[in-house]
Amino acid sequence: MKQRITAFLVALFCCAIGFAGNIQADDVSLKPGETKDLMLSLTSAVSDMVGVQYDVTLPNGFTLETKESTVCQLSQNQASDMTCNVNDLGNGTYRFMIYSNSLQKLKAGELMSLNLKAGNNVALGNYPISMHDVAFSDTDGQLTNAEGTTATIKVTNFYPAATNIEIPDIKIMSGKTAPLSLTLLESIRGCVGIQFDLALPDGFSLEKDATGKEYSISVYQANDMSCNLTAVGNGVYRFMIYSNSLKEFVPGELMNINLKVSEEKPLDTYSVSIQDVLLSDIGGNAHNDNGASANVTVTPPYTPGDVNNDGVIDSQDADCVVNYLLEDAPATFIFDAADINQDGKITVIDLGYIINLTMAQ
Repeated sequence: MKQRITAFLVALFCCAIGFAGNIQADDVSLKPGETKDLMLSLTSAVSDMVGVQYDVTLPNGFTLETKESTVCQLSQNQASDMTCNVNDLGNGTYRFMIYSNSLQKLKAGELMSLNLKAGNNVALGNYPISMHDVAFSDTDGQLTNAEGTTATIKVTNFYPAATNIEIPDIKIMSGKTAPLSLTLLESIRGCVGIQFDLALPDGFSLEKDATGKEYSISVYQANDMSCNLTAVGNGVYRFMIYSNSLKEFVPGELMNINLKVSEEKPLDTYSVSIQDVLLSDIGGNAHNDNGASANVTVTPPYTPGDVNNDGVIDSQDADCVVNYLLEDAPATFIFDAADINQDGKITVIDLGYIINLTMAQ
């Protein structure tokens, strides 16, 4: 066995024939000065091999950090007696030689992770990292070359959550327009550009306001914020929002979208969704987002304050609210007309509003 291992090690330093097997590396995102795992994996094409050697070349400004006396960790997916020898060849290139002391075969899947560190002064952006001069060895010491691979290191100051945008459930009167509010969560910090598709069900559309726009950007965002809106078709509208000076978005209200429902749309609850969301950081890196959805309930037309729907606002409407609060609402009672402040509940505050409306008639 010792002779076979020796033959294998010797073979790793010799010339080799071509081999279609491959090594793969995952893209990784990290901040300047941060260390993260860069995962390397093997394809199924290397299942008959017992050892591998390859070089990893890092771009300027990046290093492999030593943790617990090593710059890498072998995966538990591989044999428990797997050994890794690492040599620093200089100029950002490291040579790895991996083998099992009992000549057990390499397994497809995770091979190892590297402790990749970005320098404190590395600029935000994308950088290539290459795995090259790859060679595999079988149990007979036959060495074969394999194709290398490249991965992308994304240096960013933006780490979004799975979901970074919220939209609330709303009610909208049949044939009318209501604002659909989009809110950014705390995890949005570091983002400078947002693109998303708004998908509406049949019978819904976007309505232009007095400024000629179907939306309004919140005053809480940068004052040079721009929005490009495109009708994709089939009820889908694409929004692309960004600051001309690349200022970051802030958590809170992003925008209101003027949502209109047709008079012919049946009274019911429908779903609208934000999908195909892309978030961009200042380095130009794109990040995916799960999107969001909300329920839109189409209600009968009503006039706020006209609780009994008789066409006028008078003392009878105030009496209807009092009866509702006493749990004795009449059949003609319209909840949404009584919820003047639109907080989803009816209280003495709404009653006060209705009394004021009555006195103003």
